[in-house]
Amino acid sequence: MNTSPQEGDLSFSVQWNKALKILFAEFAPAALTSIHGSPVHIEALNASDLSLSACAKFCYQYLKMKSGDLAIVNDPSSGGSSLDEICLVKAISLTGKTSSDLTTDFLISLRFRMGGTSDASSPIHSLRIPPTPIAMKNVLNQEILSAIGSHPGTSLQFSESLALQVEKLQALEQQLLRIKSLPGLNFSADQLELYFDSTKKSLLSWISKNLSNGEFHFQHKLITGETIKLRIECKENENILFDFIGTSHSEHFQLTEFMSFSACFAALTSLSTFEIPANQGSFSALQLRTPQNSMLNARQIKNTYLASRTHFKELCSFLRSSLLKLGRSGKNFASDSEGIGPCSIAFDSKRIWDFDLPGGQGGSSERNGETTHSLWSHEAFANRSIFESFSVEKTEKNFALQFQNLSKHTHISGKGVHTGGAGMQLKLLVLSEAELNIFAPNLKTRAAGQSGGKAGEKSEITVEFDEVKIEINASHKQKLLAKTLLRLSSGGGGGWGEEKIEEDD
Repeated sequence: MNTSPQEGDLSFSVQWNKALKILFAEFAPAALTSIHGSPVHIEALNASDLSLSACAKFCYQYLKMKSGDLAIVNDPSSGGSSLDEICLVKAISLTGKTSSDLTTDFLISLRFRMGGTSDASSPIHSLRIPPTPIAMKNVLNQEILSAIGSHPGTSLQFSESLALQVEKLQALEQQLLRIKSLPGLNFSADQLELYFDSTKKSLLSWISKNLSNGEFHFQHKLITGETIKLRIECKENENILFDFIGTSHSEHFQLTEFMSFSACFAALTSLSTFEIPANQGSFSALQLRTPQNSMLNARQIKNTYLASRTHFKELCSFLRSSLLKLGRSGKNFASDSEGIGPCSIAFDSKRIWDFDLPGGQGGSSERNGETTHSLWSHEAFANRSIFESFSVEKTEKNFALQFQNLSKHTHISGKGVHTGGAGMQLKLLVLSEAELNIFAPNLKTRAAGQSGGKAGEKSEITVEFDEVKIEINASHKQKLLAKTLLRLSSGGGGGWGEEKIEEDD
């Protein structure tokens, strides 16, 4: 695909997006949203964070928030992604002429992990929080916070994590107040309209150049036997439509409409090697149609853990593969490895370590695949290592674990003119009794090569105790004894192009 569009209106969008990314970088995942629900900027660590603006919109609609008010939510029906991830939303004023003008015009939101989950294969028994006020005029309601913190479904670190996130919200608000008066960067309606319009035109121009115009039909059969039906329609310089009419309800596969839209945007932007801002302009270039109460527009998600970590991933992969078939250079990409996860090690009902090991990216006609590529942590969203914010020391302090290795593979994955990216390897010593839950549909599958490139390395998982070694090849649940050694190795991406071996004269 082309590296970037050449239109002149891109410069204004790039200027704004660059400034906002610098400001939001240390607060991610975070978002700035207008009170009308228009996302101004979303700094995401993964594609499910695109729903942060939806959380802000729901909180404002239900609570009629005033400047200085703070709300909390994790309910997927209100824009959240999973019950173990909390979203904080604060109402602020960025266009008031004086400090006494407290008219609310924007909402800032942050997301953080509340705690692990008990089992990827069963419904999650955790605390579901609808939009709930926890502060008025910057004064926290300690009674409500105590009630949330004492709930059995709340993690042991909830109070500590919440206090940290409230401080981050305050710091983000101060940063926004400082830049609002900079030349060319204010938050007036006219400026935002120019920014959104510039972004939309740039994205539509890129879509028209890289995807074929017309109507295309695709189907994806789930492991359960149910089928996702998709019609993609590209109209030059108008919009791209993702139409899932014909997709039925499912008792096993469930996503909200917010998550389905996020998957569409993530799949589209994963094909680009330049930054596509996650804002109202970009979002308005996409249209989504999902049948009410279907698996992609569910009223109630029974298992939010599976929805956000496995079903969302599967939809992203299906959408990306479909879009590649529309691409004018669709054979330019080898397959990515699906990696391993979600996984959890539960020591008791509250002490649960939750993790994923993303796989390598496939090589392409232009470059080698990247290490640990994951569609929902693609460079178009984060441009940072998947483990940049991960702390071995903190994890070992909170859980009975000892890290013996956490690194990327050193060997080459799918061979070819451009090789596939390597996966990750993790070696853990579990120090006390626990239960291991791994979601891995088929670890024997290798990421396919393209145009003569070789397939990538497969994923591997082994559990060792007292010289007994168990190899795991699919989704698995197992009791772990103290001093159990756990080895996980995620797969590598496929290679692109037939590798030519030069013969000696």
